[in-house]
Amino acid sequence: MKHLAYIKAKLVPALLFVPLLACQKNDMDNLFGKSPNQRIETARTDLYKELMAAKDGWKFDYYPRLLDGSTDSVKFTYLFKFIDSTRVVMKASNHIGVQDTSEYDVALGSTIKLRFTTYNFIHELADAANSDKYKTGGRGAAGEFEFLYYGKEGSDLHFKTNREQKDIRLVPATSESWNKAE
Repeated sequence: MKHLAYIKAKLVPALLFVPLLACQKNDMDNLFGKSPNQRIETARTDLYKELMAAKDGWKFDYYPRLLDGSTDSVKFTYLFKFIDSTRVVMKASNHIGVQDTSEYDVALGSTIKLRFTTYNFIHELADAANSDKYKTGGRGAAGEFEFLYYGKEGSDLHFKTNREQKDIRLVPATSESWNKAE
């Protein structure tokens, strides 16, 4: 009886593990057609192409979270024109008539993400030094400057903020959008 229990305890788990050993690395690659690294690099490249493809750039409306928790009393509109794979021109509705060029990248985090890597208007909402301006009690306006990419939906690019997982939609901007932000 002891031998039968020993065999069950050792042999059965080993037999269950054997099919896993039979899978080759190439079998997993063929399951998706490409290796994980190739799929990630393709997704990054595709996002770069999408960002630069919009003739007049991209626009999104952002509602920062204020000290009272509300998000509907203040709205900022951001405009982005991605020049190349590292530089972006940005305008913001709270900086009338001003535009600035800064850097961005498309990186791998928990998914592919768009990061604005050098300081620009969008960073002000995360800057605690602006707490009095936005009445947020020492935390900026709970703004973010890293956005997780979830794909293209129609002509929009769907993102979520990195920390709070709020939906963000970049919609194609128009020349009129840029003129309004003057």
